[in-house]
Amino acid sequence: MELSKYGEVEDLVVSDNIGDHMIGNMYVKFRTEDQAALCMSKLNGKFYCGRVICAEYSPVTDFRESRCRQYNEGECQRGGFCNFMHPKHIDKELKRQLFKWMYNEYHAYKEARQL
Repeated sequence: MELSKYGEVEDLVVSDNIGDHMIGNMYVKFRTEDQAALCMSKLNGKFYCGRVICAEYSPVTDFRESRCRQYNEGECQRGGFCNFMHPKHIDKELKRQLFKWMYNEYHAYKEARQL
């Protein structure tokens, strides 16, 4: 995970929405604000797959609260144009492996949690 070199990633959500203001959005929650600020300063304006990264803070502190409840139940009438987050499905095993890799690669993150 590229982002883990800037800090401990606690959660990661990729938006599946297609509205202009949400298409291509990815949300990352770092353990500390300092880690988030470092990531923003390093990535903002860089290019990824030919597209510029426009990083900014989000007022959302709990990604579960920003998710569309109807989408989770398979009933959202707005589809991809909904203003609430429709997260792309990430296989639990893949997510588990990514976080395991992060803690193996950056031992300090795991050690800081044990203090």
